[in-house]
Amino acid sequence: QDFYDKEIDTANKMTDLISSNYDKQKLVSMMKQGETWNDELEESWQKYDDKRQEGYRNMDEKAKVFTYGDLKCAVSLKEPYLSGSDAGHHLLEKYDTDIIAVISPSGVMSFRRADDCEVNLGEIAQMFNGGGHAYAAGAKLDQKVKTDEAYAQALETIDGRLTEYFG
Repeated sequence: QDFYDKEIDTANKMTDLISSNYDKQKLVSMMKQGETWNDELEESWQKYDDKRQEGYRNMDEKAKVFTYGDLKCAVSLKEPYLSGSDAGHHLLEKYDTDIIAVISPSGVMSFRRADDCEVNLGEIAQMFNGGGHAYAAGAKLDQKVKTDEAYAQALETIDGRLTEYFG
């Protein structure tokens, strides 16, 4: 079953809190006392989810979709507080592309592909001195991506290498 086909609301929220900056010792202490969810956790989760939604909106403002033959690739810059998995899933779902590249401000890139895509992302990551598997891979750009100019340069680099790869 796909991790993102989540069905248990409280478990999903708990997973989000664990991914956030919520005090993990406090969370464990509460759970030891048999408390699995309360108003404080709900409030913390809501703040986290609001910030995550803001991060998605920021990604959408910067998203660029490239086409290589029949294949589409969405690329965007993620906020530091978004997980690479959440950011990648967002791009795949929102832009209905075959592959995605998520760039963090540190220059780290994460590649993911749609379930029906057979592109080997490990090979693509190798073009950026990275590695991984056919379905998920990572790499690092030569520079940080903290300005609009650096982001434009990163997009140009990614598009150039993907154009070379897909011919």
